[in-house]
Amino acid sequence: MRFRDFRWPNDPETVTLERERALRDAAAPFGGPHWQDLGETARVAAGEGEFFGEGRWESYGELEREWARGGVGALSLPGLEPFLARLARLELLGTPEQGVLRYRFVFREESGGEAESGGARAVIAQEGESLWEIAARTGSGFEALLRENPQICWPNWLSAGEEVRLP
Repeated sequence: MRFRDFRWPNDPETVTLERERALRDAAAPFGGPHWQDLGETARVAAGEGEFFGEGRWESYGELEREWARGGVGALSLPGLEPFLARLARLELLGTPEQGVLRYRFVFREESGGEAESGGARAVIAQEGESLWEIAARTGSGFEALLRENPQICWPNWLSAGEEVRLP
């Protein structure tokens, strides 16, 4: 599991992904009631887990810094396409046992197409999308994107969830 630059050292014990469709009971003139589909609401990902071993406090501290930083980033859950989300809630649970820290988190999906990445604007690539396509989609120059993203090895094929910083 990953959020922005934070990668969980081990996957959480539980993760739930809630999806809901907004429905409204609307009365039709000269007819009976019917359901009006208002579309999907934002997804909510929640879970619990443990950090353990020597680096447990450092791992929790990194996650807490992501929460404090705020903003939107790519959330990658096991087996699912990454999506833009905000870390909305973070809890340290119970009394830390020797060598173990229990935590709980909640992420809420963001409906926009841009993320904050270290204070800079960014977009999230889809699997197989190229830097050329992102340049066209965002109105950025290809060379400027290349300079802004030295971490990109293959500009003709990006991975799903890869953050591309905008100039």
